[in-house]
Amino acid sequence: MNRQENMVNDDTLRLFKQGDQEAFTSIVSAYFRRIMLSTLTLAVHEDAEEIVMTAFYRLWLNRETIEGEPHLVHYLLHITRNLCIDNLRKIKSDQRRLNDIKESGVLSNDDVHIAAVHAEVLELVFKYVTTLSPQMQTVFWEGIMGGKSNQEVADIIGKSASTVGHIKTSLKKLLAEKYRSFPQSQLAILLILLR
Repeated sequence: MNRQENMVNDDTLRLFKQGDQEAFTSIVSAYFRRIMLSTLTLAVHEDAEEIVMTAFYRLWLNRETIEGEPHLVHYLLHITRNLCIDNLRKIKSDQRRLNDIKESGVLSNDDVHIAAVHAEVLELVFKYVTTLSPQMQTVFWEGIMGGKSNQEVADIIGKSASTVGHIKTSLKKLLAEKYRSFPQSQLAILLILLR
């Protein structure tokens, strides 16, 4: 395919900017591979997947500012590069912190185990959330994880606060059902996350 050739047409971009989820899915399908390959130059595969999903999520949130396909591509590549740099900084910082903690002897083996289980649960939940509709993802990230009120989330997605409350309840039920077979310690962390 010629690099100058558009991967999505103007109608798809127009619908995407208006909030059409099918148009968004078309854009993700058209650019996922390119953005993933770009991300893999700066991140390991496990991190790259999350980075790419976050980039597309941010694209969705900022869709009204996209001025055409070249801007869309530039936006995705720019945000992905920034997320990769943030990820590398976080890894370096985490390694320093872990070394400091190991040297100080502050954490017990139980503390380390609980932190590892917590991270594992979050990773599984985050991966599952990326498979949900953009609206449910927004409610999860902004409302459940971000701590915004139902009204604040409603303003973002253009729905009522009570609808956001229903979506939150549905999300919690979906997650509880999906992970009901978790071992007790992981299930406890999931329930704390969903409170």
